[in-house]
Amino acid sequence: MKLLIIGSSLTGKTTVIKKLKEMGIARISEMDKELTLLNNGRFPETDEKQHKILAPKAIKSVINKRGNYIFFTNTDYFTSDDIRQAKRKGHIVISLRLSKDQLIARNVKRVTEEQYPDLSIHIDEMVLYQEEIKKYDLVDIELDASKPTEYTSKLIYSMLYPPVARKPQLYFFIGLPFSGKTTYSKRISSELTIPRIAFDDRWAGIANEFGDVPGKTGVAKWKFVKKSFKKPLQKESYVSIRTDADLDLLLKQEKLNSL
Repeated sequence: MKLLIIGSSLTGKTTVIKKLKEMGIARISEMDKELTLLNNGRFPETDEKQHKILAPKAIKSVINKRGNYIFFTNTDYFTSDDIRQAKRKGHIVISLRLSKDQLIARNVKRVTEEQYPDLSIHIDEMVLYQEEIKKYDLVDIELDASKPTEYTSKLIYSMLYPPVARKPQLYFFIGLPFSGKTTYSKRISSELTIPRIAFDDRWAGIANEFGDVPGKTGVAKWKFVKKSFKKPLQKESYVSIRTDADLDLLLKQEKLNSL
């Protein structure tokens, strides 16, 4: 299992990493460490060297890792294309999130009580990044960074080393619109710490990536999206939501258009 954990500044990544190391996880790293190693033991002196020269090398190395591995990164390194490539290589993408108000409160506390640099000018862009990767269906699991470090660390540990080895499981939530599929599937996904996939989300993600879902008809587009689920479902457990009414309506529309 390979975990790519993306969290903005102030979400407690460093504390979680420390706890995970105490729990015995050796193959764990984070972006600042990798940038320092690539720069001969010193953190990059300029923003250009940090983001344009060294970060792409670190990202390429992380994407090609094999075996159990956890990597933590801030929100200003991995592009959408980088994340897609990581997912194709088998990474589970985890978003470690706080709301804007929570980030502001933590920033004030750190500046006034711990003499940390003021990050207030970066908060909006960090929040926007997290919203964007979620919008484009690039996040498999969201974790609430306001939870205690002990809780978050144990949750991540259980993802890397499931308590019981088992074959991949697929849990379907099938129902009419407004029947609560989204709410219940999100809850189950969170409790079981497994990714949640939804037909509408995948459709939107493909449309954003290609400009539109490939296919000349509604049915052809539906089949293209359906086929895109096959590969990831062969490897991991998932919670899935869909409604058979979606295809039924498309088939009826195609029939009417052919009359």
